[in-house]
Amino acid sequence: MYMKKLLLSVLACGMFASSFAQHDPIEPCCNIISTDIKNNTVVARDKTTGRLYQFKADALDMKAVNVNDAVNVASGKVTAIGGAKRMYVAMRPDPISPCCNVVKIQPDPLEPCCNLVTYMNNSNNQNNSISVPKQIASTLKVGQGVSIFESNGMAVIQSNSNGQMNSYGYPVSS
Repeated sequence: MYMKKLLLSVLACGMFASSFAQHDPIEPCCNIISTDIKNNTVVARDKTTGRLYQFKADALDMKAVNVNDAVNVASGKVTAIGGAKRMYVAMRPDPISPCCNVVKIQPDPLEPCCNLVTYMNNSNNQNNSISVPKQIASTLKVGQGVSIFESNGMAVIQSNSNGQMNSYGYPVSS
């Protein structure tokens, strides 16, 4: 009888302790692509969709964040930076003046998930392309503006999906 009580007590303690155990954090969706220390702003990019998020960080975080740091974003909030829990409101980045226009949207022969969006730089008439997930590319139109994120050369497009305007950034290929 004593052994049964002891075993039951040990099991109960184990269950109680495990209820407070830290669970592995959700896999970060995003990486920081730009920081502006002067304005305390950070831009992060979703690794899957290319969606961009901007948030204002406090001065201590601004000293510690770096380009490529992992960021968790959930329900419009930054919940972690580099694995450390944080709580910042995520918003669409400030608009960048378009320098370019979409000239062609076609299937990407190298990436079946995506379409190849070709745009022309209005200042030098040079064409470049970005690979964009099909669900985002389906919302784009020929003639639509494209911006270049100067700090990393990423092409930025605006997409109205489900009645909500979002910004997306994709690496440029020639």
